[in-house]
Amino acid sequence: MVYLDFEEDLEIKKIAEKYCHLKEDKEKFNLLKGSLEIEKKNYVKELLKEKKYHYKEVGKEKEARCFCIGKVIVILSEEKNTIKEVISLKPFDAGIEKYEKFVGGSYQVYMEQNIKEREKIDKLVDEFNSFGKGNKLEKGKIIEEIENILTENKELGKKTDIWKRMGISNSDKSILSKRYNLFLEFKDDELFADNKNYMRAIEDMVNDKVKDITKGNRTKGEKEEMILQEILEIEGRA
Repeated sequence: MVYLDFEEDLEIKKIAEKYCHLKEDKEKFNLLKGSLEIEKKNYVKELLKEKKYHYKEVGKEKEARCFCIGKVIVILSEEKNTIKEVISLKPFDAGIEKYEKFVGGSYQVYMEQNIKEREKIDKLVDEFNSFGKGNKLEKGKIIEEIENILTENKELGKKTDIWKRMGISNSDKSILSKRYNLFLEFKDDELFADNKNYMRAIEDMVNDKVKDITKGNRTKGEKEEMILQEILEIEGRA
């Protein structure tokens, strides 16, 4: 819900009155002039803040502007120039129930989930960018998480656009993913379970070695041997 100054209040009220007049809805027209008890008004304020109405227009996702004017809830377009719905709060409980049903449809659930996923992607991108040049395994893990989200929710955008935000090319992304998946492949292997240099060996492995070891025709034994070689080199430098 948005706190309105006097002029804004009048502006929304006039739009709603015109809408009710055109719809020949005298009851809602008159309810626009009423007022709710403080307790009920505060309840509506919190409701409109917590439960948003989303819609799609010309392929673009938008968030409606919802206001409590008099004894009605006015749902406007994002630009505040078109009425989506006017819901009577008389009786109060019935009006609240209608609003909750209006914003609780399957599309609303879908939109709310999309918003959460977008926020998750934004957080992951920020985390990735905070690492600098190191933390290759953590970066690979983040890439896998983002890729899974985008695979399940294609409408959230192109993967290449996200990689650009992260400052990496498709090639960079590929190497980081291969490195992380290689780490996952052997992290529970008995051969490396108690070796403190296993993670470091994968982390510090040069890109060409990562490409080589993750070739599709490599056997498990060959991969283990190559990782052990990396570990021995680390131990030899210690």
